Amino acid sequence: MANFQDILNKPIDEIKAPSALPTGTYLCIIDGPAEIGPIGKKETPAAVINFKPVQPQEDVDPQLLQTALDGSSLTDKKIRFTLWLTDDSAYRAKQFLIEHLGIPKSSLGAMLSDVQGKQVLVNIGHRTDGNPPQVYMDVKSTARAG
Repeated sequence: MANFQDILNKPIDEIKAPSALPTGTYLCIIDGPAEIGPIGKKETPAAVINFKPVQPQEDVDPQLLQTALDGSSLTDKKIRFTLWLTDDSAYRAKQFLIEHLGIPKSSLGAMLSDVQGKQVLVNIGHRTDGNPPQVYMDVKSTARAG
């Protein structure tokens, strides 16, 4: 990972948007603790979890993957996943923590503090935004690994 000074010294013509990974399922490791706090204009409570993909599954096109990586490693990619923590959406966090990560039941906060290093299958989709359009990765679903 480049430090701040490296980024500032980079020639402007060498700066490009990161490529989105191809759609499909990836075995991922949760890279770091959940970042818990308000997000967006409405400051909605959320937990942001960073996935580090380590292995594509059979539904990922190998040629598209090599093109997207452009010589870098799959583990250099990061996938951000937001769990909204409202009364109406906390059940999704519960399902993710218990069913997909296998974390023993306790309070939501205690369980979120135990996500680092866990493995999970992550299904990636794409969305486009902006003008000109940029392709972004979206987490479509997660599932228990193994």
